[in-house]
Amino acid sequence: MTPGFPSRQEAERLLEEALPHNPGPWGDHSRVVAHCAEKIAAASGLDPDKAYVLGLLHDIGRRFGKGHLLHVYEGCRYMLELGWPDVARICITHSYNNQDVEEEVSDTPKSPERDYVEEQLMASPFDDYDRLIQLCDSIGMAEGIAPIEVRMNDVKRRYHKYPQPKWDKNLALKAYFEEKCGAGLYDVLGVHPFGIRPSRAEDLPDMLRIYERARSFMKQTGNPRQWSAEAHDGIAWPPESVLIHDIEIGKSYVCLAGDDIVGTFFFTEGPDKTYDTIDGAWISPEPYYVVHRIASDGSRPGIGAFCLNWAYKEAGHLRIDTHGDNRPMQNLLKKLGFQYCGIIHVEEDDDPRLAYERY
Repeated sequence: MTPGFPSRQEAERLLEEALPHNPGPWGDHSRVVAHCAEKIAAASGLDPDKAYVLGLLHDIGRRFGKGHLLHVYEGCRYMLELGWPDVARICITHSYNNQDVEEEVSDTPKSPERDYVEEQLMASPFDDYDRLIQLCDSIGMAEGIAPIEVRMNDVKRRYHKYPQPKWDKNLALKAYFEEKCGAGLYDVLGVHPFGIRPSRAEDLPDMLRIYERARSFMKQTGNPRQWSAEAHDGIAWPPESVLIHDIEIGKSYVCLAGDDIVGTFFFTEGPDKTYDTIDGAWISPEPYYVVHRIASDGSRPGIGAFCLNWAYKEAGHLRIDTHGDNRPMQNLLKKLGFQYCGIIHVEEDDDPRLAYERY
């Protein structure tokens, strides 16, 4: 009997082929969902390969545009055209965990597309693959696995609503799969979600360790000057005195993965005199926040993205700068939607900095 879903290799090809049609973070989100689904399936008696493929392609309808109902409708139609009915089903069911098209996170008036979605949604009862992808969709962000409430609040922020029955059902799904797996969800996944808190004095050794690792990484990736002692009169940047001051004024933050400190940064409300003069132009003169001295220990992917997205969600308008040789940071900023604005200068050395803004 022919399966209703493609091979892993074909699913990966379909996703990669779709991304240029509608670039955005949905591709990374899909990969996170796929890996979560695979692990939970293996622990709960489901087919890990099928779960991986369904997770990878659940949002494939975003190939055709950004609308919420559109991606559900187009994804189903596209997968049916290719002969993958199991994926077509998931394209719809992942968005309606109570099997109710009224529980939309976006306003969708009556239309033939909505009628089609409702008809497909009601075609048969949910099975554990439907439930699994619904759960994984509720913990998977482009930056990685998130606490379920964080992910749902992220959707609520973007669509300005999140129906309470949908919220409650996701929590019930989490409990359902934890019972099937016989373990906590994040223990099954082998990773505990990131979190942010203000730095404390006792965090200083970890912060210094992270900055030392960051300087080493910069040298290895063609950026030997940005925080090096050679470029700062023999003092590696940022010096301990600056970090202590950052902590004392309540502007220093650490990123946690479980109980481990894996990243750190300075975050404060502007104006920042560093940005008063720019060879170029800022996007907006409106009040803004800034991030400085961001670094991670490199122990896992997504730390920097998580910190910057957290800061942006807190601020809504964010400025940051980086060294011209810091290609990894430049690439990350562009990926997260920051726009290059021009050249600024900093006090700690004579090297110009590339300034970015997200508004």
